[in-house]
Amino acid sequence: MSAATTTAPAKPEPKKTKAPPTPPTPEQRAANKAVKDSVLAKDRFTRVFDEHGKAVPPNEPLPPQAQVIVNAIEAAGKRGVTRSDLVASLKGVLVTKQPEGRILSYYQKLIQDCGAVKVTINQPDVPAKKA
Repeated sequence: MSAATTTAPAKPEPKKTKAPPTPPTPEQRAANKAVKDSVLAKDRFTRVFDEHGKAVPPNEPLPPQAQVIVNAIEAAGKRGVTRSDLVASLKGVLVTKQPEGRILSYYQKLIQDCGAVKVTINQPDVPAKKA
């Protein structure tokens, strides 16, 4: 008879865990925010006008804060306004306890989807690939 040899089952190797990433320093956070803000600040908000030069009304009723934003964009004229200039123009006009930029971000999709405003998103500068 042949004796079957049995071997002990291999122990599973312990899982290797990665060290948690180190949180960014306050200086790194400030630098990251400055870069993000500089890119966002160049986004251009433009009021939509029809072929007769008349502002196209929103296709749905807007909340009062969103209407204030649309009115501020319309007041800027046909060239539109950058995000940073729009936020500055909303100070004192938009009644809110939150920062004006936060309110603008909240209503941005709504005012675009209702057909009242067109937003041109700034594309950050991308370095050219070396040949």
